[in-house]
Amino acid sequence: MEAKITSIDRNVVEELNRDSFATDGAVFLGTGTAPTGKYKGFIVGGDGVTISAITYLYPEKYSGDVATFPWVAGAFYPIEFSTLTTSAGNLMLIKK
Repeated sequence: MEAKITSIDRNVVEELNRDSFATDGAVFLGTGTAPTGKYKGFIVGGDGVTISAITYLYPEKYSGDVATFPWVAGAFYPIEFSTLTTSAGNLMLIKK
């Protein structure tokens, strides 16, 4: 079955732009703790990263151990959180 889109609400377009282009801003984080806020994800820097702690906005959505996950350099991870702590590497945090 084929679907034809005839119009898109302006609010939808604006939200897609916010997600795609980080129009709410970003925080660049080396080793340490991120400022408390609302983030919709992060991009891992070129040397990778070790995340030792994270506070999720919606903890029921996530499970597992962030400290042992093999984060890939250059990858975007769409994880909603309020703060996190790194012990090595760097991140670009995308504000929500």
